[in-house]
Amino acid sequence: MTNKVISTILTLAFLASAQETDAHLISGSESTVMHADIPKYPAVARTARVVGDVRLHVTVNRGTVVGVKATSEANSMLVSAATENVKTWQFQPTVSGSFDTTYSYDLKGEEVFIETNPRLELQLPLWIRITAHPPKPMCMDCRAE
Repeated sequence: MTNKVISTILTLAFLASAQETDAHLISGSESTVMHADIPKYPAVARTARVVGDVRLHVTVNRGTVVGVKATSEANSMLVSAATENVKTWQFQPTVSGSFDTTYSYDLKGEEVFIETNPRLELQLPLWIRITAHPPKPMCMDCRAE
């Protein structure tokens, strides 16, 4: 699947707890994400039926994400996918500071053999919810009788 890009402006005010090392907590109109790649459900994680939430602490300098740290225990495949996606986010060039975000990965619905596009719900930069159909188990040794 080609890398699709969301070019959406979503504005929201949010509250988050700042850590002592943060110089500035991004909020209000500063939290407008100017660009973000579409998040994906990792294929191997979907096949293994891995679900969960990934909480990230994100640092932005001059509109570009310069640091990402997982702040919750989660499967490494999900952490990697969320981290790589949030690194694609762009803000106004004047924005510097930090914020917390959560990626939620879930499997719901009918089992399918062929991977379909997941359902995405976004409230950037607060949260991203990615819901995919679970994979249908394959039996390589089964024969129709």
